[in-house]
Amino acid sequence: MDHISAAKSLELFLYALSHLDESHLDGSDEDLIYFVLDELDGDAHTFFHNYTVDLLINANLIPVTVRERTLTLRDFVKCLIDTKNTLDEIRNDSEWNNARQIAAGILKDIRAHQTTNENS
Repeated sequence: MDHISAAKSLELFLYALSHLDESHLDGSDEDLIYFVLDELDGDAHTFFHNYTVDLLINANLIPVTVRERTLTLRDFVKCLIDTKNTLDEIRNDSEWNNARQIAAGILKDIRAHQTTNENS
């Protein structure tokens, strides 16, 4: 089995988070289905996994403070994809909105962590 680098894992982790960006809500129905039901489903399962999260934390690429939120988001997204998967639900359901807010908070904390590391 080939392993990907921590830097590549970070890139893919951030890409997985981007599937929950609110900007996708303004896109076409086809794009929303693609980013959420196709891409997010597999990417969240893989890149929000404790192995990847711990790899990124140990490489000091993300802060330890996002660990539990990311692992929770992984399970939450899987549940939403399985149970609330209509376009209307993805766009308007409060739980989907909560998942998007969690992802935005994780991304904000990662950016702050990266800025702190750049200034150190």
